[in-house]
Amino acid sequence: MPSTAKKPAHRIFYLAPPWPDPGQEITLARDEAHHASRVMRVRKGETIHLVDGEGHEGAATALGMWRGCLRLR
Repeated sequence: MPSTAKKPAHRIFYLAPPWPDPGQEITLARDEAHHASRVMRVRKGETIHLVDGEGHEGAATALGMWRGCLRLR
């Protein structure tokens, strides 16, 4: 019998260049952070995908909210 569980929506967010080196902590801007935490319900430990509008893509792990911004690594 096929599963009826919903798959999570794609978690793709914009991160303006320049991008940090791998492993560095970064902060997602307030508008993107609000959408991530309140609308998409991204939680600490989840992986999200980042794009910059210039063809670059990457993945980051959510570390949590801090002063209205989402911290990532």
